[in-house]
Amino acid sequence: MKRIKISLDAMGGDHAPEIVVEGAAEAKVRYPDIDFVFFGNKTILKPLIDSKNNLSETAYVHINKLPIEIRWFSPTAEVDLCGHATLASAKILFEYYLLNEKQIVFDSKSGELIVTKNGNLLTLNFPSDTFKRVDNFDAVNEAALTNSEEIYKGRDDYLVILNSEDELRNLTPNYSKVAKLDARGLIISAPGNEVDFVSSRINADTRSLLSRIKVNNDKLELISGSLLEVSVKFNSRNSLSVPDTSVMIEGDKSYVYKINGENIANKTEVKTGLRGNKNIEIISGLTEGEIIVAEGNFHGRTTTIVGFSSEADYKKGFGPFADGFVQANYCNTNCNCSKVCEKSIESIKSLINKNTCAVLVEPIQGEGGIITPQDGWLKQLRALCDENNILLILDEIQSGLGRTGKMFAYEHEGIKPDGLILGKALGGGLLPVSAFLSSKEVMNHFNPGSHGSTFGGNPLAAVVASKALDLLIDDNLVKNSQIMGNYLKTKLQEINLDFIKEVRGKGLWIGVEFNQTISAKKICVSLMNEGILAKETHETVIRFAPPLTITKEEIDWAMKKIIKVFIKNK
Repeated sequence: MKRIKISLDAMGGDHAPEIVVEGAAEAKVRYPDIDFVFFGNKTILKPLIDSKNNLSETAYVHINKLPIEIRWFSPTAEVDLCGHATLASAKILFEYYLLNEKQIVFDSKSGELIVTKNGNLLTLNFPSDTFKRVDNFDAVNEAALTNSEEIYKGRDDYLVILNSEDELRNLTPNYSKVAKLDARGLIISAPGNEVDFVSSRINADTRSLLSRIKVNNDKLELISGSLLEVSVKFNSRNSLSVPDTSVMIEGDKSYVYKINGENIANKTEVKTGLRGNKNIEIISGLTEGEIIVAEGNFHGRTTTIVGFSSEADYKKGFGPFADGFVQANYCNTNCNCSKVCEKSIESIKSLINKNTCAVLVEPIQGEGGIITPQDGWLKQLRALCDENNILLILDEIQSGLGRTGKMFAYEHEGIKPDGLILGKALGGGLLPVSAFLSSKEVMNHFNPGSHGSTFGGNPLAAVVASKALDLLIDDNLVKNSQIMGNYLKTKLQEINLDFIKEVRGKGLWIGVEFNQTISAKKICVSLMNEGILAKETHETVIRFAPPLTITKEEIDWAMKKIIKVFIKNK
């Protein structure tokens, strides 16, 4: 599409200029090749346009001066202070120029700024502002739509203090009049009901978030130079919230009445979760069939699959997601259980109800960082499924076909699943092919034509898969994976560097986890430059998955490169 330019009248009229700028912003998202020119009062229009553009700032540093000089520029002007750009500059300086330093002092237009490094955490001593009370506050109250008598002005902004948290929550300022104030911006606050400080409510346009600050000192004061660490956790639980009066509790069981297709109410057992605001969370029990999955899982990127993932990034841009999946704890070697993972087994057990039809897990979590369960976990999971007459389905797309030193990873536990998912290696690296294996009893529930795929039963792919299996067996690659995997794992464990947290895995599938000071991605790039391909995950874990044909001599060659890169990046 050829770029076009549209001129817009933003002089005035009903709801203008705000509605004009809002409409142009929405149009720009849909039609990025269209440029808009506004005609109107620049003083009023500029903050409105800037709020939609979210203009970026660029930092410039002079590293040959001490303290290091820093200045910031937006696309239109120089700015006095930009915290994000300062932290970004410090990160680059720490990683590439000042490798052994723990503190950087910047000289800026806002005075001295100090960034301190603690592991991967960078802390900036943001300069404090001094606010003085003002007497002539009519214009500020008109802009804020308040009648406050407690108004202050700092270096750049006005500060308005209201009487109550409720008053603040229900406030909607007149942004056109705010733009006309003789200040950069307007801050409105109030004493909290349950906390010491409450900011304004969340705003969808500015994407500002309600923050609650608990001050821990005798005078309950916000002290200049104080640091505040905020942790925001979004609720990504796949669940339903209902009024607590809809839930009946009998002993240790919870029930609701569910209306079926014939408009008949049936008493249905459910699992409940969080409670609050007179509501109660229904975790499971309302769907006709439910599958229990594990936290940290990765089973692919189809819409249904990513819907029950615990990784928020996988879900971005996808949806709506299917229900019927509930998430339990996965077993790992760091849970400090005495024998097998009681925490994981109990978590799975707590989610089982009459609607539970299967448990779907990876015997070893690949994308999760080669998370290897404790010995005995799969066996206990198998027993739990048998006890409750539910299917155990194992996803061995990554772990299967010799990767862990056994043909299948579940063989390390001496069990058999009810369903087995295979792919990737099944195609021998030539053709995409996957398979679901199960017993005749399970597969007989599928009638011809009841479930299929466009490319299912491809004869060429079937021949390739058959030949790939022959090569695994005839060339004894599974045994080689076991022997060479043990050798590689031992060599990696012998590397004596403080930043290596753990070496784990089975066969030729090994994860090396670093502490938070080391970037796994950066090391993977360095390994690539040395001729070794590895994959990072979760920022601090490198996954090694060499070919099953690898030899001892090739591992020795690789180890020299790996040690070289590790030492270089320590």
